[in-house]
Amino acid sequence: MLEFKVYNREARTELGTLASLAGKGGNVRETPNSAQGKTESVALIVTRADGTSAVLPCSLPLTGMLRSKEVTLAQCLAFPVIEFTHRDTGAVINMLVQPTREYGEAAVLKVDDVKVIPEFKPEAVNFESLIALGV
Repeated sequence: MLEFKVYNREARTELGTLASLAGKGGNVRETPNSAQGKTESVALIVTRADGTSAVLPCSLPLTGMLRSKEVTLAQCLAFPVIEFTHRDTGAVINMLVQPTREYGEAAVLKVDDVKVIPEFKPEAVNFESLIALGV
């Protein structure tokens, strides 16, 4: 049975852009394992001019965009770093995310506004093209 309850999104705080957090004279690079694609998500080492550094994970959508070269590391300098508390573990997490509507606010579709629900017709699959023939 589908259980309905009040949805409470984790509170998120924007800490600033990646560039503002690294500061003048700072630098940003992927961790060695991220650069080799050995991790699920890309993680960045953010180093300030004074030599202090922090490891900052990227969101999974941003990871995909970085690995597909849809977004460059230079573009990420303008992206926000957010802080939130994980709802299951209670851990405080800092993460680089791509800018979106209000940092993740999705568009809302009101059911009453839809007068006609369009029919969904899945594509027919040609199974012959999926069968390998040994000759």
